[in-house]
Amino acid sequence: MAAPSGSARTGILGLDHLPSALMATIMTKLDIPSILSLASTCTACRSCAAEILSFLPNFHLPDIAPSIDLLGPLLPHCNPYLRSLKVDCTRLDDSSLDSLLHPSLQELYLRNCTEFLYLSSVAEKRGRSVDVLHLEEMLSGCTQLETLILMFDVSVFLRHSFARVWALASPKLISLEIEYISSVMMTELLSMLPKLKTLLLDGCDLTDAGLSYLSKGVMNHLVSLSVRGCRRLTDRCISSLFDGNSNPELRELDLSNLPNISDAAVLLLARSRILISELRMRQCPLIGDTSIMALASMQVDENTWCGSSLRLLDIYNCGGITQLAFRWLKKPYFPRLRWLGVTGSMNRDVVEALARSRPYMHVTTQGEELGTEQWEDAHLQDYDDVDEFEEWLLGGGGGEEDDDDYEDEEEDMSDAEMEDAVGHES
Repeated sequence: MAAPSGSARTGILGLDHLPSALMATIMTKLDIPSILSLASTCTACRSCAAEILSFLPNFHLPDIAPSIDLLGPLLPHCNPYLRSLKVDCTRLDDSSLDSLLHPSLQELYLRNCTEFLYLSSVAEKRGRSVDVLHLEEMLSGCTQLETLILMFDVSVFLRHSFARVWALASPKLISLEIEYISSVMMTELLSMLPKLKTLLLDGCDLTDAGLSYLSKGVMNHLVSLSVRGCRRLTDRCISSLFDGNSNPELRELDLSNLPNISDAAVLLLARSRILISELRMRQCPLIGDTSIMALASMQVDENTWCGSSLRLLDIYNCGGITQLAFRWLKKPYFPRLRWLGVTGSMNRDVVEALARSRPYMHVTTQGEELGTEQWEDAHLQDYDDVDEFEEWLLGGGGGEEDDDDYEDEEEDMSDAEMEDAVGHES
């Protein structure tokens, strides 16, 4: 009589003995690389993976560059539920476009897609200025697109057809990120996308004049704008954006890595009284204490406490920030501030004193990016409640005698800590 198998002896069943519905439920909780790894273990997992790929809403494979032979079977056109697609296109070319276009897509992220959206041989013949046939096919083939991320140099396209093609974009498109674009082409692009709410132009070749086009229509709807690393921008870009002729809804602004942005730009921003909640100005050598004073004194309307709209401020490695700025980061200024990025070389005692006086605020000194999802999930719930002193400030006051005593006590404590820290430095 044959000896029982190892599974029979131990009573442990393999994955192929699990109900298919249970297996599918488990696999839908995994990311795409994990699903593919599990599918390679046995026939049952491979069959289940093929089934769930026909209805998964998200297909994210941004860190692995698949060939079309691998990617094609993973993106069946019979999946009407696909909403988000993120792919590294390093090993793909224009012939792969049919596999990626799904009318149901709402988010499309194409990384390293230079050779994907145009034929390199054609590009060489035309001096890297190429037709937009494939871009046109992509925009017209994704009619529900809300978010588009194109990590390549858009300026390689021929200008005479560039604006026409973007007119085919989904009317639902509200978020756009482009790796590189010229000022002229950006003007043409924005004329076709008046309803954008999020625009990331990090590292693009933009000028103040090119950016000023935003104030002529798009700025009325824009909620988030990033021009990080657009090194040709100067203080004039702020006056161009907030010229008083528009009513912007802007809440997030990233001016990091701009060597020509100075305190004058922040003063213009403060005078505009825009309800900015997140302001990033890291690695700006001309930003100094004056900017902090202006933001601390910023009043968005007559009935709102100074600086109350800012929840995130990133001034990491700004060249002009000294200990004087920390006096303006104490209470009662910036009462809603939850994230603060400063330079680690600042006096540690000063930073620690500030952190102790505002325990609900996250102070980072190592250059971490602020406001990311992990910060939100890990900390916001713990520290989102305002303390009694802050609540009194935002609420317009309570019992005058008790509140005045509390205010004096709080300010005396903070001043003492800060003065002691400054004294150690000197």
